[in-house]
Amino acid sequence: MDPTWILRVGGQLLDAEVHLLYGPIVNVSALLMQQANDGMYVGGEDGVTAQRLVEMLDGLNAVGRGGTIPAWLRAMPSLR
Repeated sequence: MDPTWILRVGGQLLDAEVHLLYGPIVNVSALLMQQANDGMYVGGEDGVTAQRLVEMLDGLNAVGRGGTIPAWLRAMPSLR
């Protein structure tokens, strides 16, 4: 299924891509730049409301400012 829209978030601490699909479904992949060798973080939800999407984006913003990783993002170890 093709995304309705894709949002790319980048900065010194975080590089992330947010896909919004019909459903509404949100899929996120993120890389913490200072921990790039640790692998990606992935997460998402199905049936996302507008308020929940804002909360998820706010969570990514917090990570980009040095905050903690939201519970809905989980580590996906590197395949190296």
